[in-house]
Amino acid sequence: MEAGQSAREVSLRTAAASEVLRRKADYAARKSASFALGADGEEQVAVAIGSLTDHGWVVLSDRLTLAGGNFDFVMVGPPGVAVVDSKNWSYPVEVRNSHIYTGRFNRTKELDHLLEQVRLIEGALTEIAGSTVVRGVMALAGEVNGERSEEVVRGVRMMGASIVHSKLERAKGVLTSSEIDEIARYLGERFPSAATSVSEMVPVGGAANELNSRKVADRSFRFFYLKSWRKSGHHRLYLRSDAGADLGWKDVNSLQVELTCDGDDAKLALAVLEFATPVGVPLPSDALPKVPIDIP
Repeated sequence: MEAGQSAREVSLRTAAASEVLRRKADYAARKSASFALGADGEEQVAVAIGSLTDHGWVVLSDRLTLAGGNFDFVMVGPPGVAVVDSKNWSYPVEVRNSHIYTGRFNRTKELDHLLEQVRLIEGALTEIAGSTVVRGVMALAGEVNGERSEEVVRGVRMMGASIVHSKLERAKGVLTSSEIDEIARYLGERFPSAATSVSEMVPVGGAANELNSRKVADRSFRFFYLKSWRKSGHHRLYLRSDAGADLGWKDVNSLQVELTCDGDDAKLALAVLEFATPVGVPLPSDALPKVPIDIP
């Protein structure tokens, strides 16, 4: 080996490792900036819609979904329910052939995601308010798109955050205040706040026997998880327990249901799979099987 060759090889390897670390650092910085931008957008939209509470609206912010995502805002008011998704993009939004773009980026996936959230709320409301109108609203924050005029894209009302308040305020009202409160209370229970811990969900101000009864009831809950699977035209929904055990599956195209469990789990799994859809489980209470539980 020539003199200095070993040192050059070490230098090259060190330079390559340094480049990898630099790229990782740059990526982390971009992700951090993206999250910060999104948080700023949510704050702008929250300020824009906050005063709607003076006009009979109830605002549920940052609510969790069973699929692991979250709603930015679910609003219940005289015209019905509005699922509001805030976006703070750095480039002007363009609409071409029912697709949305910002610069060279295709943002149509965000539109599809919002439509799925609308269907999720619609499915949840079938039990108590099946005729309630649910609208998707994409609120655009930031200097570039914040003043954008309203445009409807595939049923979603896309507009700048500055005009969301006026557009929703002027929408024709059909719900009474009691109906608004009932729907908001139901959705608030169905989709809990992302900031709510399990301990905070248990009432602490009532009598001791009420608290103990609630804890007993909580232990009787069974949690199931649906996972969507697609391949070569096939589409199935797989059902698992909270322990990860396979309970069965449903073919979305043929509606065939197959169970891989027995006993009480099979009764519950069959009911869930029969009503399962790719966007939710609109399972009415009278379709739930009666399953005994052990109460200490």
